[in-house]
Amino acid sequence: MPTIPSRTTEQRLAALGEANRIRSYRADLKRDLKGGRRYFPALREDPDMQTAHVAEFLLAVPKIGSCKASELMRRCGIPSMKTFKGLSDRQWTALVTLFDSTHAGQAHLRQSAAKTIERAA
Repeated sequence: MPTIPSRTTEQRLAALGEANRIRSYRADLKRDLKGGRRYFPALREDPDMQTAHVAEFLLAVPKIGSCKASELMRRCGIPSMKTFKGLSDRQWTALVTLFDSTHAGQAHLRQSAAKTIERAA
């Protein structure tokens, strides 16, 4: 049986620091998605997102709950535990297309509401 190489204390601390950095970065991204400051399709190119689960970040998008996220992923043929790195180009294209079509009407409503508020002010 192969032995697992032992790590030095410095290596363990460096790995722990990197894991904490990525966790806090992803938490910030979820807050930005929820606040509408980030666009979901832009996440795939982020190197820190490659091991993140797609469904977890779909749930952070406003107006997408567990049912809608499951339905989007099912229609694209994406398993529930798939990571951004594990998506094929076909799956990603299908997901972005469905995501955009689902949110196009909602974005229009948000813009209309903002214009109404500006006129009222």
